[in-house]
Amino acid sequence: MDALFYKNPDHGRAWSMLCEGPLELHFIGASVTSQREGWADRFACFARAQSGHDHTLVKSAMGGVGLLFGVANYGSPAPNGLRRLLFIEFSTGDLNLGLTPLDRLASWLDHLVQRALADGAHVVIVHNWRSDFAVDDKPGIRSTYDTVALKYALPVIENHRFADALLNIGEIARETLFRDVCHTQPEGAARYAQHVLLCLQEMSLKCGQPPRELPLVTHRAPLGPISFFDLPTGTLSPDCGREATYTYPTTLQSFRVLEVPCSHTMAMIVSGSLLGISFLSGPRTGWVDLSIDFKQVRRFRCFDRNSFYERYILLPAVFELSNSELHLSCAPIDVQFSLAAKPHPDFALPRLMKIVQLAGIDLAIRSCSVRLST
Repeated sequence: MDALFYKNPDHGRAWSMLCEGPLELHFIGASVTSQREGWADRFACFARAQSGHDHTLVKSAMGGVGLLFGVANYGSPAPNGLRRLLFIEFSTGDLNLGLTPLDRLASWLDHLVQRALADGAHVVIVHNWRSDFAVDDKPGIRSTYDTVALKYALPVIENHRFADALLNIGEIARETLFRDVCHTQPEGAARYAQHVLLCLQEMSLKCGQPPRELPLVTHRAPLGPISFFDLPTGTLSPDCGREATYTYPTTLQSFRVLEVPCSHTMAMIVSGSLLGISFLSGPRTGWVDLSIDFKQVRRFRCFDRNSFYERYILLPAVFELSNSELHLSCAPIDVQFSLAAKPHPDFALPRLMKIVQLAGIDLAIRSCSVRLST
């Protein structure tokens, strides 16, 4: 199949960058992007071979997360003077509805794009395929990405339409491309990577009109960057939990975790704009209640079908805080272990609340302690 699927040609910018010299190929996205030897790895191999330059591969991706993780986890400019070609691939994660509030998606993506452009990155949006949505966009997730991309003249690579076309014309069997709802087999990863590279090449060949001027706002960093905020060290005493480290296997990103027993409550005094809280989900987790100034405002589900293993989750919690008292504690709900796709011996153990970070803007954590629940 010769058809290529993309929107908003970038007038050859990305392809020129690849050909001119070494770049940082930076991928931020969900689990499809974080896969070991996935499409990002394959793209880096193809780009090095085609361009003759030793491009650096960086993956700041994470399974089971939406766009908020990418915004808060976005790092500093590329080191050693390297230019950055940044691929954003979060629509597969955001299609897990609930990870990103729909009314926040555009503003969070706008925030991320502004910051990346201010750092001098060239940004490409990528959509990958999911069997439960294919090319359907009823929730408006992909169209929201496309609207922001058009605003900043960013190219959009439509791998979801490319994969759907391959499947519909019968050129290849689904199980050859995908091992489940969205994660790729080796052949699928290679096809995705080839499609992205060919799209960038074709954009260079079909420049047509000169690139339009980008709005000035894209050249200055947004005020109050969305960031992660770690909980203070020394929060836990030996009788009220322990600190641990979680390392995400495929990208080796590490996070400090506070493990709190269900008999205890974590209390914090916080100011600023809270956007989300990250936890570990796993065989010993359950439900967590969030109260602000002694009013329960959110209940987080930290156990699901994938909790037969430990994984990072970032769940939205959007609140404006002013020296507000936050309480986090295990919710008094029985966990349905039958939800898990596989059994685990730790299901029989007492539940733990495993808290990682807060995400937000200008958060100040003025105090943090753990005490017996009343």
